[in-house]
Amino acid sequence: MVEAPSGAHRLCNEMLHDIFNLALENQKRNLSSNVPWSLAAMSKQWRAVGLSSPRLWTWCNVGSGHRCRPSDSACTRNLPDVRRCCLQLQRSHSSQLDVVCTRRASRPCTTIIFRVPARHVNR
Repeated sequence: MVEAPSGAHRLCNEMLHDIFNLALENQKRNLSSNVPWSLAAMSKQWRAVGLSSPRLWTWCNVGSGHRCRPSDSACTRNLPDVRRCCLQLQRSHSSQLDVVCTRRASRPCTTIIFRVPARHVNR
């Protein structure tokens, strides 16, 4: 016997898109930047909808929970943040960006973290 898809998987893409946008607004209030990543990991359909929604990728919180691990005067602990930021910049296409740093990082870390989004200030 084949099981029917759950309610979430029966939603049309337009409805998922609207729900994702609501999740984005909630993410901003909670200063979390994991929402697009979590939604896109749920299923193939959700990933497709998430990747086709540039607005979902326009809010990035860098430096959250950051503790420096310097190596040759550069911090290597923020590399995942930088990588995610690069992917979000790509996925947001030409949409306006909101980049937030919620923790005070050391000067070298701050410079590295903001170097990537700084190239997109003209958005």
